[in-house]
Amino acid sequence: MKSNSDNHRQIIIDMCMEAYLEPCIPTYSGGLGVLEGDILKSYADLRIPAVGIIQSSTAGYFGQAIDGSGWQREAPVYWDPKSTLGAIDEKVVIKNRGRNLYVGASPYVITGETGFKINTFLLDTDLEENHEDDREITGRLYDGNPEQRIAQENVLGQAGVKLVRKLYGDKIIFHANEGHAAFASLELLREGKSIEDIKRAFAFTTHTPVAAGHDRWNYDQVANILGDFLPENIREFAGQNELNMTQLALSFSSYVNAVSRKHAEVCREMDVFKGRKIDYITNGVHPKTWASESFRELFHNHFPHWTLEPRVLSDAKHIFPEEILEAKNQAKRHLIGYINTSYPVKFRQDALTLVWARRFTSYKRPDLLIRDIDRLYKISEKCPLQIIYSGKAHPSDEEGKKLIQKVVNFSRDNNKSNLKAVFLEDYNAYMAKLLMGGADVWVNTPRRPQEASGTSGMKAALNGCLNLSTYDGWVAEGYEMAPDAIWLVGPEKEQTIINPDWQQEDAVDSKILYENLEQIAGLYPDKEEWAKRMGSSIGLLAYFNTHRVVKELASKLGIGI
Repeated sequence: MKSNSDNHRQIIIDMCMEAYLEPCIPTYSGGLGVLEGDILKSYADLRIPAVGIIQSSTAGYFGQAIDGSGWQREAPVYWDPKSTLGAIDEKVVIKNRGRNLYVGASPYVITGETGFKINTFLLDTDLEENHEDDREITGRLYDGNPEQRIAQENVLGQAGVKLVRKLYGDKIIFHANEGHAAFASLELLREGKSIEDIKRAFAFTTHTPVAAGHDRWNYDQVANILGDFLPENIREFAGQNELNMTQLALSFSSYVNAVSRKHAEVCREMDVFKGRKIDYITNGVHPKTWASESFRELFHNHFPHWTLEPRVLSDAKHIFPEEILEAKNQAKRHLIGYINTSYPVKFRQDALTLVWARRFTSYKRPDLLIRDIDRLYKISEKCPLQIIYSGKAHPSDEEGKKLIQKVVNFSRDNNKSNLKAVFLEDYNAYMAKLLMGGADVWVNTPRRPQEASGTSGMKAALNGCLNLSTYDGWVAEGYEMAPDAIWLVGPEKEQTIINPDWQQEDAVDSKILYENLEQIAGLYPDKEEWAKRMGSSIGLLAYFNTHRVVKELASKLGIGI
């Protein structure tokens, strides 16, 4: 099955464990998958020949429910890609635990703004030919069992390469979007290619600024899964004591990039990247996907070609304030209506609405905003406040679950007249877009320098939100471009290593957070000034968009547009 991306030009094979394609397809867990989906859409919009390779994730990531004590409960989100999308005729065979593993795929076609189509293939081991245990390999996204994760990464890398060879031949360049796809390099080695030939056809994007975030596997476990596929000299490429997927990807990549300027600086300090040239391509978002309906209409009226040329959004500051405010009010009404009909709270249209929504884990500090509840109440006396939380903790992250419980209990206990709070269950892309449309301020509180880039704040900015964020990731660049659209959580401080005295850092950041929140609350009633800042915020998307990202990547890979 070939799309019109199959022509005389080289094709980018974009390999990633996950991608957000549409709300009813649960093949994503968070920021990486959402970014991958946005990148694929921009390839299609810009008519860049590309193919996506992801896992089918037939059990999804997980569905979230909150029990009476505020504790997160998880359940699979089953779907059948073959009945939903169909299946291609081609299958490939690899080895898994010493036996044949058949890998098929379901196709998802992305149609760009001008009708150009690219394919994404969802790799699937749930086939009759396979051993019962092997049929579950492509089930749960990021399975917690290490051997199952190794098998998933082997399917993505080895089977992914075999499949695109069948479908697209040799005129292809592989882009590993995170280290999960690094086994693709071993399949290229197995084809008989030299290391230099592989490097010319392989590029790697890293998204993880801390050592613990890079997949590392016990060699005995890897050998049990991969068997003879694992070359005898694997330790030369992937590490002496354990197999480091990032190191493996680095060993076979001609081009390596981080996902923000700050992230590249952090990577250069990490042992795994020592001696390597690390470039950066700062992340972006796909504007058409993430603009709420009212803002889409606003942009269509002022910038008819904004979906193909998001650079024109730099002129958003010239839109009349009343038009920007009306677009926000419409989006906010949708959000408030959803909350008031789904939860036992009564949110107000006129209250300053703060949103913290992303993965719950300790370094993201979701509780920093509610560290001093008395001070929140004092601020709310001057300007009514509404705080919305949403997000999931990884099923094995007990600390993350405790933070959810803390936030849920705060929201249940604090619904007074001028300070209201709510936790929205089962955070997903649909809910994210609703929140970004309706929020006034998007709150992001990670400890420096653990935010590689961050994209939720970009999507929020597209919808006229102002950001209250740590000076890290993309914000370090965005703050230089539009300081009137971003307030800081903590100091404007360059940092490339984690502060060992994180309790002191939290105390300092919290103090600055509340000082800036007081400024925000004082400014919010001045609608003309607020709308002016909203225009500056929207203008950031002239740069922070995936059209610019894929143009940069294609240029680095030597592919003309």
